Amino acid sequence: PKARAPVGPAFSGSSEELALGEVVKTFTLGRDGPRVTLYAAKKTAATAVAEPETKKLRGKKAATAAVEPEESAAPSRGTIRKSKSLIDADAPGVAAAALLDDHQPGPRPKPNPIPRPLKVERRPLGPDLNAVNIKMGAPYSKEIRALQYILKNGRKGDPAYNVNTIENFGQGVLTGTRQWLKIAGHEKSVCLTATMQAARPGGFILEVGTYVGYSSQKMAIAVPDAHIVCMEVDPVHVVIAKTVIDFGGLLDRIDVWTGHSKDLAGRIAGRYGGPYRCRFSAAFFDQKGSRYDEDLQALEWMELMTPGALLIADNVLKPGAPVFLWKVCQGEHEYKSQILSMQEFAMPAEDWMSVSIKTHKAELAADERWEESREAERQRKEVDYVGITRQDLRFTPMPKYKIPEDVRAGEIPVDVMNMHRECDRIRDKATGTNLKGRGHSVSFDEWKTFSEDIKNRLAVVGIPVTATVELPGGPRRRG
Repeated sequence: PKARAPVGPAFSGSSEELALGEVVKTFTLGRDGPRVTLYAAKKTAATAVAEPETKKLRGKKAATAAVEPEESAAPSRGTIRKSKSLIDADAPGVAAAALLDDHQPGPRPKPNPIPRPLKVERRPLGPDLNAVNIKMGAPYSKEIRALQYILKNGRKGDPAYNVNTIENFGQGVLTGTRQWLKIAGHEKSVCLTATMQAARPGGFILEVGTYVGYSSQKMAIAVPDAHIVCMEVDPVHVVIAKTVIDFGGLLDRIDVWTGHSKDLAGRIAGRYGGPYRCRFSAAFFDQKGSRYDEDLQALEWMELMTPGALLIADNVLKPGAPVFLWKVCQGEHEYKSQILSMQEFAMPAEDWMSVSIKTHKAELAADERWEESREAERQRKEVDYVGITRQDLRFTPMPKYKIPEDVRAGEIPVDVMNMHRECDRIRDKATGTNLKGRGHSVSFDEWKTFSEDIKNRLAVVGIPVTATVELPGGPRRRG
């Protein structure tokens, strides 16, 4: 039988040769087991045959075992081993064999384990990425080719080497293709890492707009004890960014969430233990520039930024974020800001980064806006909010107290609102939003001309450049 070795009277035989088929011994396995008859199968060997019985063995199949007693002495105990070669089809019942060994001290060896299925060879979910030829101009072709280049030329577990590999792809591989990799590389990365290192310790770092995971790894390298929380609206970019981050070995320190920042801002704190345990000491905006002011408003509403938090925003000149710049530079001194001018990564055009520090006045202004929005909501729904604080409604959706454009024009200069619309138009033109999916329609020369025009118009409304960033060996520019 399959389960255990025979337990019954000892086999008392002799070492002399036995005739084939001669009955040697008959006994019962266990207390209620089947009756077994040992008969000689060959010289100095015996084979056990289980006689048919009326009881069923609870569905268990009888096993086959080989019986090989010692020739020198008559063994007294035996164990059952599975053997397909000794099954006697003509014998009644099921043939089994036992290896009888009188000289083996100690307990009987355990039966062989149940055979396990063979391991299926791991296969990739799709074709080898290096073997796929991605046609230039296809959707996400630039990002997938960047992923191919990183996995082929990067080093697993070395994020510092991998971010340099991403820069090499943007500056080398894409040169002459009229394609541009939207990352904060070269001079921008120096500003980004220096700003993050100056932030107050102990808080989370927020990134809105992850793209391929370049900036998040840069910040994780610059601040080794910080946890990076990233938001990315495009699910394809999320997959690529997570793959690149995992390849660099930083997936335990960098979280990438999928969705619009306006939707995630109200839920992100609950993912990290509540609003008082998740507060950001620094934030990096690298998404659509026309949404910078709305995302900042959401962070203020949820009180997710610590007092004195640092806020750095990229591409505030090209494609541009005029309303955001007006708020952090001229918005009743709620933020202290610096405008840094530098050359765009892998493009002969000027761009800006803004670095702002949140002041205590920003907290007071957020409280005033909360009171105004609560009163407007009470009048609209006729709901009494007496005794309810902003902390009580922290996880409720942010009310839409966005100022209409006709009223907004009275607070923000008309030229700033016009620049806001022009920035959106050229951004849509570059990404192919209104061109049936065809992008790359803005040349480098057009970007350069656009940047110069927006720069001059921002200076007129009181938003000038306060510093120029140039790395050693880089091109000299006039700030």
